Amino acid sequence: MDVSPKAKLRVAVKSRSKLVLSALIVVAGFIAMPSWAAFITTNEVGMDSIFADPDFGTDTIDIRFNPSVTHYDSTGTLLNIDSSSKFSSLSTFYQGLFPANIVRMFFVDTITFCGGKGGFAGCADNPGNNIFVNSVRAANTGYGKVINSHELAHNLGVTAHDNTSVDEMGNPNNLMHSTVTNSNHTDLLPAQVDAILMSPLIQFDGSQRFVSITPILITDIPVVVPIPSALILCFTAIGSLGLFGRGRRRQTARSS
Repeated sequence: MDVSPKAKLRVAVKSRSKLVLSALIVVAGFIAMPSWAAFITTNEVGMDSIFADPDFGTDTIDIRFNPSVTHYDSTGTLLNIDSSSKFSSLSTFYQGLFPANIVRMFFVDTITFCGGKGGFAGCADNPGNNIFVNSVRAANTGYGKVINSHELAHNLGVTAHDNTSVDEMGNPNNLMHSTVTNSNHTDLLPAQVDAILMSPLIQFDGSQRFVSITPILITDIPVVVPIPSALILCFTAIGSLGLFGRGRRRQTARSS
């Protein structure tokens, strides 16, 4: 609500306890402010199904997503990956911030460069541990899982595309088809499975092979950081010591 510059704002606090309470209410207000919703779609269940292809046998791979990270870019230039330098700058920035066996999956608005100009749903190190995906494409309820899995397979060592494998109706259905047109592109060939299982990104917890992925949202929207509980305790402690309004039973603040 707009307020006239000439308006007078008066805040009266009748007692020390009410002032402390007011401070805590302000803190609580900041805590209640939501962070911007990350436009991240992991497709974890769908990816799990793809990496449980029958050709894996008992060596299926569980896809595990870590808590997401938000990368704030005030200029918004990194929302569109349109050059190798942008791909490299983000990859380099996060190099060393995570263990070497963690895949970094960046969610952006558009990808118009991936070794060449064009329109891409995803782009990945081949092999490596960096993936960039178009947020809208990844959110597709049909083929979003295929996009994420296709790029992950590149990370895991499947370097070549396969546009020849077809189903019984003559439709290409290999996960590594260069163009994703539907949700049926989920099959993997034995040779592709063998390459994946040799990847250093595959971890083993004693009973299950898995891949660990950290999703990273690229955004130009400032992120509201919640005030930690320790700061709340600090406010409470200061208030209990009577440092707010000590020796005054009434305070009035005015601002023009």
